[in-house]
Amino acid sequence: MSAGESSAWVSKARLEQPRVVVAAHKSAGRTVVRSPSIRAPGAVPVPEPAAAGPAPSTVPAGPVRPRETASDGHHRALAAHRQAAPQ
Repeated sequence: MSAGESSAWVSKARLEQPRVVVAAHKSAGRTVVRSPSIRAPGAVPVPEPAAAGPAPSTVPAGPVRPRETASDGHHRALAAHRQAAPQ
């Protein structure tokens, strides 16, 4: 019997949960764990595969011209970058 197959193991893990959270925060130097999820022994449900593959992507009618169709903000940022960049 492995550790995850025993309800006693789960009970012990739940009792030690606060200590584990404090140790994780101390090790990381910041809050990284709020509440670990300790589950009882049993099978994990497996999601069913999707019936169809991903949706087909649409292909543009003509060549993509991102610089010509870019937003005004993009053009302003590009101009500012060109002014600041060393020549």
